[in-house]
Amino acid sequence: MNNGLSIEKFDTAKAKAIITIVVVIVIIVVIIFFGKNIMDFFNKLFGKDDPQQKAAREALLDYNYKSSNPSSPFSRKVYDNRPSGANVISEADAGSIISDIATSTGWFFGFGSDASQAYQAIQKCNSQCDVSYCSELFADRFKSDMYDYMTSAFSSGNDLVVMNQILNYVKNLPVY
Repeated sequence: MNNGLSIEKFDTAKAKAIITIVVVIVIIVVIIFFGKNIMDFFNKLFGKDDPQQKAAREALLDYNYKSSNPSSPFSRKVYDNRPSGANVISEADAGSIISDIATSTGWFFGFGSDASQAYQAIQKCNSQCDVSYCSELFADRFKSDMYDYMTSAFSSGNDLVVMNQILNYVKNLPVY
């Protein structure tokens, strides 16, 4: 019984062509959105940096900003040892800064990271003591060291250059 309905023969060649077109479109979209991150990943994998990135990597090594260094602006010691009456940002402002930093790091191997967002957040700090307070709050809320978090997330490509700008900015802030 046909009931007036006709079932056309399934055309496998047509189906293969449609699948091929969809796959090509997906690949193009991935390249458009993640091309820079993919190239940065392979450049990092094979140790290739452009001259600006190489200079930024070398400059990063010169900083002794590990939070274990008590004089580092990323150490809790700077905030803990502040003089009485030192002006420090509010907890709400620090919370906004660390939230911006946490969300700037991307979702998978740095894909989607935005170091400039972290840079804009850090620029809200007016002193190294503010950075230290943010680092303390970051460690408490996210159970991670803010300096290590940023340097590992922003370790290649343009993110590395921006990370160096972040450290230069912090270096040039007054201590209190």
